[in-house]
Formats: sequence, C-alpha cells, structure tokens
Amino acid sequence: MGPLAQSGIASLGWRWTHVLFGASVAATALPLVVIFFRDDPSKMGLEPDGIAARETGITGGSPGAAPMAGVADPGLPRGYWVMFAANILRGMAMYALMVHQVAYLVDVGFGKMAAASCVSVISHDGVTGRSISLR
Repeated sequence: MGPLAQSGIASLGWRWTHVLFGASVAATALPLVVIFFRDDPSKMGLEPDGIAARETGITGGSPGAAPMAGVADPGLPRGYWVMFAANILRGMAMYALMVHQVAYLVDVGFGKMAAASCVSVISHDGVTGRSISLR
C-alpha cells in the first residue's frame, strides 16, 4: 500500500490520493456491511449468545435479574477498561513511530519509494504476525 500511496502522491498530490483511498475503502466496505451485517440475532434464528433458539428452549433472561458477579459493566469482565486503555496507549506509541518512519528514512538517504516500501513491509509483517499468534 505504501508504494501505491507514494505513486499516487507523486502523480495526483496527497489530497486526491487520500480521497481516492477513502472512496476505495467505502466502495469495498459498505457493500460488505450491507450484505453481512445483521443487527438482530433473532433475524438469523439465534439467541443473543449465538445459540440456536430451538436448541435451548430459553426465550430470554428474566427481567430484573441480578447482574453477574465480577462484571464491571453490563457484559464486560473486570479489568476490561484497564486492558482497553493499555492497548490504546500501545497503539498510539507504535503508530506515532510508524507515521514518522518514512520521513526519517528519506532524511537518512533512502528514496521515497524505498522508504514507503519498507514501512509497508513492516506493517504487513506485523499484521501477519498478529494473525499467526492468534491461532
């Protein structure tokens, strides 16, 4: 994606390159959301936890039931917000470095296309590594 962005910026300018990237993301994501996103599990014959309604015989929770022990907010386990904040801060620190990586590489003598390619490879490997580690 980096070399494509660099080529677009060189030929169209950064504004139009970002407009085209945004349009391509919208053209890809919006149809997928319309096709696959379902707001209500009952439209697919499921209960809220993904269990088929006919398998359980349960039609829903009782109104006024006591909340589960060990839950910070409805449906969230204890420590959720701490982990959430830690991941947000980690992401901010890592991507603050990545944003400036291309400019740094250009300053030390790499070409713009080589710098953009380097950042693309690092990003690709990071996503691949996270995907593999989840298995």
